[in-house]
Amino acid sequence: MQEFLEGTGMSDEQIKQMQGVMGDMAGQQAQHDAATLGKEAQEFEAAYGGNPTAQVEINQNSYALRVTECKKLDNETFRMSARQPPGKDDVSLG
Repeated sequence: MQEFLEGTGMSDEQIKQMQGVMGDMAGQQAQHDAATLGKEAQEFEAAYGGNPTAQVEINQNSYALRVTECKKLDNETFRMSARQPPGKDDVSLG
């Protein structure tokens, strides 16, 4: 980014000011993202925190998914849905 700003003909002082503004914006965005993720995680735990965990392994990766739905359709068939809590890989099972 600095190379780009230098190429625009800005003075060193202007570049420093731009870096400060961009750094502040990045920090604010990170705080916003963390707050959003925290709220989503709280909502997820409130909705599914007491549910069992489904351990799933896909291509040598292991995931602990929270069961979000489990219904018995007949004597031998169940329908289950599970998903990973917010903040981790976006993994779901249906």
